[in-house]
Amino acid sequence: MQRSCRKSCQYRRGKWGRCNSSTGLIQRQDRLKPNSAKFCAQYRTLTKKCKRSRKRNSCKYKVGEWGPCVPTTQSRTKVMTLVRGNAIRCKPTKEIRRKCVRLDGTDRCFFGQWKDWEGCLNGVQKKHREVLQGGQECQKRAVRTRGC
Repeated sequence: MQRSCRKSCQYRRGKWGRCNSSTGLIQRQDRLKPNSAKFCAQYRTLTKKCKRSRKRNSCKYKVGEWGPCVPTTQSRTKVMTLVRGNAIRCKPTKEIRRKCVRLDGTDRCFFGQWKDWEGCLNGVQKKHREVLQGGQECQKRAVRTRGC
């Protein structure tokens, strides 16, 4: 008997909502398909545990610009500031430090932030970033293209 009731109430799946961070649950509302039995509820709500993020703490940071090359350490620093995430698990700021010079003595490439995509020209869009340090080989890595 239960099996026949299950088949007579058929639902069109809805989309899962956002994870409720306070409960750790996510919900979806399904709508009854036409030609289902009259005793079926018009909607049903399903609830389940949220999947854990692949990243352990899901911290989102705004990346700052590279600072100058410091002669005493031969390194540059970039500061990242927390914009979204659990204040207990996420550090308010992070620092990235890189040596200014490669082991072979040549300058390492350092770049500014990416600019916005340019308009479409002949089916191609480009965006650029400033080369802060490095030779000609860095110029190739300062431009991205995509079809449009």
